[in-house]
Amino acid sequence: MTCLGSFQVALMSMQTCEEYTNCAQCLEPADPYCGWCSLEKRCTVRSECKKALSSSPRWLTIDAGQQCIDMEKIEPSQIAVNQPAEILLTIRALPPLPAGAKYLCVFGTAPPVDAAAAADGLRCRAPPVHLRPSVPLTADHVTVPLSVRSSETSKDFVTRQFAYFDCSHHTRDERCSDCHGAPRWQSPAELGCPAVVQPRQSILVPSDVSQSLVLEVRNLPPPLAGQASYTCVIVVEGRTTLVPARVDAKRFVVCDRTRYYYHANSSLTTATVIIKWNYTNRVDAVNITLYKCSLLATHRGAEDCSLCLTRDPRYRCAWCEGTCRFGRQCAQSTDSKCPKPQIRKIHPRWGPLEGGTLLTIEGRNLGLRRSEVNGRIFVGRAPCVLVEYEVSVRVVCRTGAVASPSVEPVKLGSNAGFTVSTASFEYKRIDVVDVHPRIGPLSGGTLLTLTGTNLHIGSNVTVTLGGRPCHMTARTADVKCLTSAASKVEKVNQVVLVLDAARRKLHASYEYSPDPSVLDIKPLKSYASGGRLLTVHGRHLDSVQAPRMIVFNETHRRPINSTLCRVLSSELMECASPAVPRPVAPPATSSSRPGLRRRSAGRQTAGRPRERPLQIGFLMDGVQTVRDLHQFAPDVQSTIVYVDDPQYLSFANGVRVFGGNTLVIEGRDLSAASDERDTAVTVGGQPCNVTSLTASQLVCVPPQQQPAGQLGADSSQLPDVVVSVGNLRFTLGRLVYEEQANVRKLGADVIGGIAAGAAVLVLASLLILFVYRRKSSQVEREYKRIQIQMDTLENNIRSECKQAFAAMCTWDSRRGGDPLAAASPDLQAQLNSLAASFNPDEVDCLDQREFLIKVLFPGIADHPILKHQSPSSPTSPRTTLDVAMLQLEQLVRNPNFLVAVIDTMEQQKDFSIRDRVTVASLLTVILMTNMEYMTTVLHQLLVRHISRISRSKHPHLMLRRTETVMEKLLTNWISVCLHGHIRDRLSSPLYLLTKAIKHQMSCGPVDAVTLEAHYSLAEERLLRQQVEHNSVTLMVTTEETPYERIPCNEYQGQPRLYEDVSHKVTVHALDCDSISQVKQKVIDEVFCGLPASQRPSHHCVALEWYRADGQRSLLADEDATSKAVDGWRQINTSLPLRHLQACHHVPGPG
Repeated sequence: MTCLGSFQVALMSMQTCEEYTNCAQCLEPADPYCGWCSLEKRCTVRSECKKALSSSPRWLTIDAGQQCIDMEKIEPSQIAVNQPAEILLTIRALPPLPAGAKYLCVFGTAPPVDAAAAADGLRCRAPPVHLRPSVPLTADHVTVPLSVRSSETSKDFVTRQFAYFDCSHHTRDERCSDCHGAPRWQSPAELGCPAVVQPRQSILVPSDVSQSLVLEVRNLPPPLAGQASYTCVIVVEGRTTLVPARVDAKRFVVCDRTRYYYHANSSLTTATVIIKWNYTNRVDAVNITLYKCSLLATHRGAEDCSLCLTRDPRYRCAWCEGTCRFGRQCAQSTDSKCPKPQIRKIHPRWGPLEGGTLLTIEGRNLGLRRSEVNGRIFVGRAPCVLVEYEVSVRVVCRTGAVASPSVEPVKLGSNAGFTVSTASFEYKRIDVVDVHPRIGPLSGGTLLTLTGTNLHIGSNVTVTLGGRPCHMTARTADVKCLTSAASKVEKVNQVVLVLDAARRKLHASYEYSPDPSVLDIKPLKSYASGGRLLTVHGRHLDSVQAPRMIVFNETHRRPINSTLCRVLSSELMECASPAVPRPVAPPATSSSRPGLRRRSAGRQTAGRPRERPLQIGFLMDGVQTVRDLHQFAPDVQSTIVYVDDPQYLSFANGVRVFGGNTLVIEGRDLSAASDERDTAVTVGGQPCNVTSLTASQLVCVPPQQQPAGQLGADSSQLPDVVVSVGNLRFTLGRLVYEEQANVRKLGADVIGGIAAGAAVLVLASLLILFVYRRKSSQVEREYKRIQIQMDTLENNIRSECKQAFAAMCTWDSRRGGDPLAAASPDLQAQLNSLAASFNPDEVDCLDQREFLIKVLFPGIADHPILKHQSPSSPTSPRTTLDVAMLQLEQLVRNPNFLVAVIDTMEQQKDFSIRDRVTVASLLTVILMTNMEYMTTVLHQLLVRHISRISRSKHPHLMLRRTETVMEKLLTNWISVCLHGHIRDRLSSPLYLLTKAIKHQMSCGPVDAVTLEAHYSLAEERLLRQQVEHNSVTLMVTTEETPYERIPCNEYQGQPRLYEDVSHKVTVHALDCDSISQVKQKVIDEVFCGLPASQRPSHHCVALEWYRADGQRSLLADEDATSKAVDGWRQINTSLPLRHLQACHHVPGPG
């Protein structure tokens, strides 16, 4: 297919056959262009399959009605490793070969063997014995792939597994036998070999009780003369015990009396009994079940008499001497009567006065049977009717009614007596006060909240709304339920709540409103990170309290993500576009023709970002018609196009000097899915009014005075420039105003001049007095010697840096002596994991909403165009303003009128530059909907402007500044047109590079004062001193701090209290790290999910050492234990943490 683009003509392939790797995948999509080339084992078009027309099995299609070629049967499927044999391969519809070609059989790595044609396939001989693989001593067989190859294509087009076995590895085995001649694999039933008759029920054997074991065996041969008798091998928990055995009645093997026991703290365990004769010949095996009566009768850590007496009689457990034992272990007579019941827990603890609460009682010895406790349960004096009964441990009953609120004990009785619970049951009065919301759609699904007093008590609650059930979702202090659908629009004036036996009516109105509908969604383009504000027009939108927008793939129909919408009126709401996974670029495919490219979803074409169309839907309670607008509202444009996120270029060296009226920010694909309203720029936290946005540039007007730097900035105190686009935030660098830069530059120039003058005078004096005539040669030699020393020192430092970097990048985990091994167990794997787990959301991103507005109207924060105006109803009468605006729009659409108006304005002396910029911006807003017309008008203005400037004195100054309406209009036009072609891809890679360098430096010693590192990539920051160090692994947990909790950071003006961190992490540190360095590594692991700007400083956290003796010590760089050497105090390191058991990270004051 030939496609015509803006800049090129491309040939697009109509098929994607090469994506399928097997025959089933190739035929399943029913692609008319694709077929399975059988002998070449690939999916192709007919023209690419050799001799596809000679026979249909060579190129299979779905229309041919044939199945994929497969090896249906192999006879025999296994042979002895030293047995010659001829193998028959059953292959249906085998394609015929041309003259001179033949089929080959390939057995694993053995050379191919010629195959002969058979009625149903091929026949070939097995390879010679010396070419077959050997069978391992620990196995009885080995498998190899058996493939069929065509000499024409030299490809294996069908493969199955083939087995060689060696019965010499078994003296008597249940799979390999020579009972009937040649060795082959058979089951014991086929051979009539001895085998244990598997019991219908599991064989139960009590633990730690001496007894014999009787097993039934069929086909049991008597022991021959000179051979030992039978032996039972007992395998319990990996332990093996040999027990003598004898044969009884020629069909039973009796294992002698022995004591079976196991150590596991479980009521049942499985053991294996293996029967052998003559010690080495295995007969068969059977599993038995070992059990402990004490654990069978245990419930929640305590033995229970009733549980013991009600166990299965096959266990033969009995209660004696206050515990449950095997019957024969009781020295005295067993007890048939259990102690009095014990109540451990009751729930719920509250219920309504009317009763009806299902009260659950848990405890011990709660009776042997249901009839024993029936009628013996009371809450105070009110009987509690038995509903459910679980032997001895659990009883459920329904409470009775009382007259007034009271606190009552629970009483339960059995044949052994009555008991009273220590916990009480409280009767409370309930009431319903209010219900909200008061409106919802006809389809139901509205989350209704009932408020009142004591609505959390009881066991069961139901709500009805005008006779329709409201389905319960949650119940805490309030009751929440989902409304049912209604058949018509109506108002319901009664809400009924039934809590157990209590019934309350609330006379409150609830309105069933018509289902909401969606009429229009704009704009329909968003970046992959989402966050762009979409305007939704519809009807009855206010009937839903929390509508959500979802996006989904039309093929899979599963929501990808959703966002909460804000309802402005019954006909208007705003929704932020949901974020979606970034589209992955497909691998490049080669083609025999130049310019031929395969078209696929998510593919990036030249000069344009990748696009991914998705369907928009809405979750509006139970309304189904808005979930899939493509199906239920086909007239509504509901396909949103997602494109790659924009990329903003960071400032060179991280700082930019600002000296003009506007700040220009470069980037790529800046306007692919945003405009000025979607983009926000801040300088030091203050807004930079966006006046223009194009594909490659953003123009904004910064504040008149340079803002102060952010908290935590360096000594320069320069403000950060941050661009926010939807959910994205880009920190581009710092901004310095030109006057401030001039002041700094002037000060530096003065100081430099003075220093240079002084240096010149001193140097001149020295040269004149001491050096010029007497020591010139000596100074020259000295200079050369020093130069050589400096070069040598520089080369040594460079060599050390390169060696450290190379050792770090080429470290092998198999080398044990490398110093890097102690710091990084597997650096390459960690760096790969760091790149794979990198989340672009860690890069701080801001909103993009106000971008084009601030470019077009710099410095105007309350421009009328920024205000959201509800669209007028089609039925509302037109005002004079509406008619005037329509007439003005018609005039603006006339190019002659528009050019004349602009020329007239330019000739006015009081028409300032700001007024010209404003007029051009307003015209851009009006003409953006018709870029072709805007281009025509701009062309006329540009031709006139070039003609006028070329006749002036300074034609080279043309378009240097934006001082005319035409120049500003041209700037805006370029911004709009080029927006979709440039995007910065440096923010995320630079952030990942920073993390990788930080990780590499942390693998070796880092000076806590000078910050010089052993594995630094900078020569001037290389730690040349050799420091012995070892790795320390810290198990870090977070816990509530005993200190006063204060906010550590302020992010966007909001203090952050880190109270939600409750997980454990493992931190790798070095024993030479200072306490502050250890804290920083702990913070990086605990708060890894937060951006770096939102993480607390190491001064805001405390580090405790949890000693083995249970004592805790607060660690700091300097404390009372710090040592002083020659007047210098040493900084504490993590060396004492080598024997650390637990280290607690406590948010709080540093």
